[in-house]
Amino acid sequence: MARNPNLSKPAKVTITLPEQTFAYLTMLATSGALASNEAKIAALIVVNEVERLMVIKRAELRLM
Repeated sequence: MARNPNLSKPAKVTITLPEQTFAYLTMLATSGALASNEAKIAALIVVNEVERLMVIKRAELRLM
């Protein structure tokens, strides 16, 4: 079976967030809603959003 391209070697990304956004990530981490710390929650959100955008792009390409 072919290897899922999303399971490739991870790459480190550094981002700067507005204070209010980081505060919300802190609240999510404190509540244990998604993950145990802000970095893990941010990574989860970024990966989910990029994957969503990739699905949309594939759908757009099929319509062309």
